[in-house]
Amino acid sequence: MQSLLITLHQRPYVALFLLSFVLICSLNRGWIRTALFLAIGTLVAFLSEFCSIRWGFPYGMYHYVYENMKGELVLSGVPVWDSISYVFMAYASFEMAASVGRVLSRPNPSSVLDAPSRSRLRADEGTRRTTRPWLSAVFMTLLDIVTDPLAVRGDQWFLGKIFYYEHHGIYFGVPFSNFAGWF
Repeated sequence: MQSLLITLHQRPYVALFLLSFVLICSLNRGWIRTALFLAIGTLVAFLSEFCSIRWGFPYGMYHYVYENMKGELVLSGVPVWDSISYVFMAYASFEMAASVGRVLSRPNPSSVLDAPSRSRLRADEGTRRTTRPWLSAVFMTLLDIVTDPLAVRGDQWFLGKIFYYEHHGIYFGVPFSNFAGWF
């Protein structure tokens, strides 16, 4: 319990984003889907972080600086707040992709929907469902293109030096393998 309190004290922005996610997702998708998204997203994030810090896949090899996270909640070497952060980033990306899909497939409001138009709308819905995961992946990667360079330089602001890449990449110290992993 003390580790959770220390984590909340050290990372209040994660708690704020998590509460925002729960509120917005539950309004948009319902409580059951919100709980599923949170559980599955946290598990995927944990497993990918766990594998990366041990074997360098999918994000590339990096290491946490545990001395700078003293007392925070860490499971098998992975900070809990890190896995939870993945969830609201994934949800934001998913909703962005869904919104783009709705805008792109919106019918012309001035046209009367005849049978061929209704058929095209059904086809557009199928296309949206197949393109949404890809578009979500693009948005998720774009989020990380902004956030990871900031996190790597956490010692220059309130985040603190919490991790480092074994091999510095050319994009603000972030290797391209990280972005491939996020995609």
